[in-house]
Amino acid sequence: MYKAVVSTQSTGTDANVDRKYALRLCSEHRKWKACCYIYTKMGLYEEAVKLALTKLGNVHEAEKTAVEAQSYCSLEQQEMIKKLWLMIARHVVEEEKDIKRVMDVINRAEQVLKIEDILPFFNDFFYIDDFKDAICKSLEIYNQNINQLNDDMKDATDSAERIHNDISNLKRKNCVVESSKNCYLCDIPLLTRSFYVFPCSHMFHTACLVKEITGYLSKRKAEEVSKIYKVLLNLKDEDQTRTESYRRAKSQLDEIIAEECLMCGEYMIQSIDTPFLPRDEDEFEKLRLEWS
Repeated sequence: MYKAVVSTQSTGTDANVDRKYALRLCSEHRKWKACCYIYTKMGLYEEAVKLALTKLGNVHEAEKTAVEAQSYCSLEQQEMIKKLWLMIARHVVEEEKDIKRVMDVINRAEQVLKIEDILPFFNDFFYIDDFKDAICKSLEIYNQNINQLNDDMKDATDSAERIHNDISNLKRKNCVVESSKNCYLCDIPLLTRSFYVFPCSHMFHTACLVKEITGYLSKRKAEEVSKIYKVLLNLKDEDQTRTESYRRAKSQLDEIIAEECLMCGEYMIQSIDTPFLPRDEDEFEKLRLEWS
């Protein structure tokens, strides 16, 4: 069984070997290198690295396992990859006490490890001259990241301030509606009843806009609009509740139907497949008589 495992190691092909059975046998006979290989092929990289460091004392074997894990694992498993390299780095620091070797491990980890990740493994009196440059480089990178974050925060603050100013200006914006203007939906003079005027200069009677826009809303939203509009109609002549209930209902209606213009907003895009003429025969006949 051990020979079969060694054969798969040397050829790179997977023989017809029961890995769990082979692992048990190799472990019983203390064939630790073969155990590392089997663990790696089973995707148990952490166990393979731990075995290579504790039983074999072979950092190169542990690094080889970590490199293979790095090539096969997805981005979501980066924490596991980092853990493998940290195990290797800690072993080198605590057992070998070789600073240059630690730097080799960091370089081989290909940006998975940073110098600050392994600093907790050193005692307070460790001589750090060998990786002074790496610490300085890491600090420079942190400084660059901080500067970038400061720039991003400034951009975000400026953008938020511009949006706030735009909203404030929009609330104060006004326009002059001439008496000759008509509703864009019913073509009846606009000033004959309550209406909406959008920044794009499209104008609609409230009743016309409510009727037209409910066709693009979900059933629940359309029922909500109808309910709010009925409340507004009932409150028009009630002066006692007009200041509170009326304004609250008006605000709710504005949030739904005045969010964007019917003619040049998303509603117009939704209506692109709506036929110009009604499909219902009675409606079509009614429209034909109106046009004739």
